[in-house]
Amino acid sequence: MRAGRGIVGAVAVAIAAGGLLAFGPWSLLGGRSEGAQPRGQVVLAEPRRGEAEAGTATGMRGLSQAWPPAEVGEVSGEVPGDVTLEASPLAGGGVSVRVTREGHLVALRHRDTASAGRDWAALELRTAPGAASPGSAVLVWEATELRTLETVRGLVKVDGDAARLVPSAPPKRGASLSDPAKVHDCVSHRDGAGGFVVLCRLGREARRARAVNVTGSRPLEGAWVVDEPLGRWRVARLELPRGEALAEGRAITYVRGVEGVVVRAEVVWGAGGDGDEGVGSGSAGERRGALLLAASRRVQPVGDSGF
Repeated sequence: MRAGRGIVGAVAVAIAAGGLLAFGPWSLLGGRSEGAQPRGQVVLAEPRRGEAEAGTATGMRGLSQAWPPAEVGEVSGEVPGDVTLEASPLAGGGVSVRVTREGHLVALRHRDTASAGRDWAALELRTAPGAASPGSAVLVWEATELRTLETVRGLVKVDGDAARLVPSAPPKRGASLSDPAKVHDCVSHRDGAGGFVVLCRLGREARRARAVNVTGSRPLEGAWVVDEPLGRWRVARLELPRGEALAEGRAITYVRGVEGVVVRAEVVWGAGGDGDEGVGSGSAGERRGALLLAASRRVQPVGDSGF
């Protein structure tokens, strides 16, 4: 546990010390400019045969886990009527799945592969080499209302080229973080597979907002920012999935006046035993992870830099 906290602590110190300036390279490597629409990011995934039946498999992150997660099971009831599903065959075999809900930040996940965007998200499930058909697969979708950050969750069950929406219980809120000036307001919930999701609403005053993965090799993986349709605020989604690493970190950066602000989301997992679950995130011990939400700020350099 201490080693894990050290990893995340080092990241936190680096961010707090460097402020927004530490994130300059990410902007050069494809960070989203102000007002960009990161909608409909498509990530390829290969379905596994028989996956619609709960089983255990080892994912890209090296951990054996059931899919779909036991905590994201089918429940009785109806999917909200404004949630729609499109399933289209792919050239070469497979199916493209798109879930739409207008006015929401929609996320779609298949094991280690995720997509998210405003109004809709899509994943392509390509037929595995040598397979005669796409087989079966289960995706987990979430839709977050952009003003309230209320989230509903469900499943997409894919069988060949056909797919259907299935309701699931909505996630329970956990840790939260509010800015005294209400420029950012963040909530969190468990993703059902041992990880966490953090959602933050950023006010109009939050300029040059970015979201970044500070512990992974891909700086934009698991980090999205979308605009409210009229541009009155933005919503960021940070995914911190359970993996073989002991810690995961994501961050949101923005400028307010002459201040640079960093909102940090950090998770540490331990090998077991009783432990701190983090603010508002439950009480089942270190194996379930400890989530920390925190913010730091500093005045940014202005005027003549001396160079």
